[in-house]
Amino acid sequence: MFTTSGYVADNTDCNDNNVLVNPGATEICNGLDNDCDGDVDEGVQNTYFADADNDSYGDASVTTMACSPPSGYVTDNTDCNDNNVLINPGATEICNGLDDDCDGGVDEGVQNTYYADVDNDSYGDATSDHNGLFTTATDMLPTIQTATITMN
Repeated sequence: MFTTSGYVADNTDCNDNNVLVNPGATEICNGLDNDCDGDVDEGVQNTYFADADNDSYGDASVTTMACSPPSGYVTDNTDCNDNNVLINPGATEICNGLDDDCDGGVDEGVQNTYYADVDNDSYGDATSDHNGLFTTATDMLPTIQTATITMN
């Protein structure tokens, strides 16, 4: 077979100006069709998750594929409330009626038990356990009862 320097019989190179791009090349994440199959970065992109509240934890339901994280996206998909920077898997659970740490529990380990103090002496009655029903100071406000005393 007769060959001339700089010429080959194979005409399938899709970018003859780049030695890294040809039908025998391995696809890499670089915005090019390295293997000349008509697709760019197929099979080599990563999944990133939107992080609307910028707490470094993303929303598993909002994704994009890219070679590196686009602005506003992260690799972690465990945020249970991507609209509140204070709620994420790294947060500390506080007594507020919310799942602050995204573990599926609400106020676990932070509720207190309060006892009725009918005579207002700062000591409660153990038989009046409210089992954590009162979780904030406003929940514990007493109901004010009044009585009218008539003296003769």
